[in-house]
Amino acid sequence: MDFSRIALTLYLGVVVYCVFRFVSHRISRAKRQQEFSRQYGCEPIHKKYPHKDPFFGIDVFIRNIKAVTNHQFLETVTKRHDEVGETYQLNMLGTIGIMTRDEEIIKTVLSIRFKDYSLHDERTKALNPLLGNGIFSSDGSSWAHSRALLRPQFARSQLMDLSMLESHVNCLIDIIPDGEEVELQELLLRFTMDMATDFLFGESTNSLLVNQDGYHSKLEGFAESVQYAQDRMAMHIALGKWALLKPDPKFHHHVRVVHKFVDEFVQKALQENDLDSKTQPYVLLRALVEDVKDPIQIRDEVLNILIAGRDTTASLISNVFFMLSSRPQLWSMLRKEVQDQFQNKPPTFEEIPQCKYICYTINEALRLYPPVPVNSRVANCDTVLPRGGGRDGKSPLFIPQGTPVIYNVFGLHRRQDVYGTDAEEFNPSRWQSLRLSWEFLPFNGGPRICIGQQFALIEASYVLIRFLQHFETIELKDQRPWQEKIALTVSGLNGVRVSLNRSK
Repeated sequence: MDFSRIALTLYLGVVVYCVFRFVSHRISRAKRQQEFSRQYGCEPIHKKYPHKDPFFGIDVFIRNIKAVTNHQFLETVTKRHDEVGETYQLNMLGTIGIMTRDEEIIKTVLSIRFKDYSLHDERTKALNPLLGNGIFSSDGSSWAHSRALLRPQFARSQLMDLSMLESHVNCLIDIIPDGEEVELQELLLRFTMDMATDFLFGESTNSLLVNQDGYHSKLEGFAESVQYAQDRMAMHIALGKWALLKPDPKFHHHVRVVHKFVDEFVQKALQENDLDSKTQPYVLLRALVEDVKDPIQIRDEVLNILIAGRDTTASLISNVFFMLSSRPQLWSMLRKEVQDQFQNKPPTFEEIPQCKYICYTINEALRLYPPVPVNSRVANCDTVLPRGGGRDGKSPLFIPQGTPVIYNVFGLHRRQDVYGTDAEEFNPSRWQSLRLSWEFLPFNGGPRICIGQQFALIEASYVLIRFLQHFETIELKDQRPWQEKIALTVSGLNGVRVSLNRSK
């Protein structure tokens, strides 16, 4: 008996069977997709990026890298909408995706068909070493559990007590030299870290005090490790699968530093949970341990809030001051509004929304410079978008499972058909008549809308109001235009170099 001939025959039979199953599966899937498309009246997409390399999209990848290097990525991807279309198809290193700034498509992805989409695997892989399975780094049932756990904490009456915020704002104002140049963005990053750690842990990094003689914080080094880990995660997300080619042992060291600091606070909170905390200031960590006993889950959740809230709020406040520093008349007008409303008293939680032009100014900064300017989701099943198909882009569009949909918030906020021909300009007055829904998305939308939205707006407004009360004028000292610095969030590359003159 020729066993080798029998083995070869069996091998060829297995190969033929596998090929047959693969081909039949592809044919069956294609038929299901065609039927799905017909059911919803879908038409093929006609607006496509004009690739020179249609197979892998190396051309657009290289252009994007150059744009990021030149700090022009957001401007570049937004101009493509004018050149190619509001919604178009492109090849991203062999993966076919959809790019859009159409509010109806964004609404469908984030809300109407929310369950049809999930986060990128590369994003969760990049975030998990530091953030674990917290609210911003997880998906599905894990995310839903985190959301249910944290959402009530941001609706509690304790958040209306602004005494903690007032304390840190006073520290910030005290270290600003009268009439001398100062880099405000760096100070605001330190301020938001101090505020976030105080709110989350009950103990602040107090980084604004580091230059005072004799001061030492037990959290020294924590902020630096958080920043290093964030920057590395942003690089991992940008490089995707290619991140493995750039190993970084320092990243794991800084992750361990961050986890060690937070774990100590978690253990302390768990041990003290049986004590009466009603008379103590509100601290999110103490509130969490009332409902959760798993120290790893608690650590993940507080770190997610810290990372998500610190840089975004600092970016927002920095951009507000950057825009106001070259508009002395607007600064004077805001000072008058604040003076009429509060005199020199700190505002209360309920009073802040009464300053309409403060709100308009905050909104306009969020419109021009949304902290998360580009985001994405991946279809976890065959699904459909309400438009984007057909020659005019108005027909429903079939989206196969595994297709990334990238939505350009930066570009959405600059659409002239929504915001007018001066959409590129900073003009808070436009908000007197604007009535928007999904055309304005600084905090995302749908079930994953930012749970800290109100807290961030109150914090930014409070800082602005207190600065207006303490400083008569603000002057821009660096005339370079705003340029992007993209990490997990976007901020101004050149900082905010200004001088502030105290009120007499």
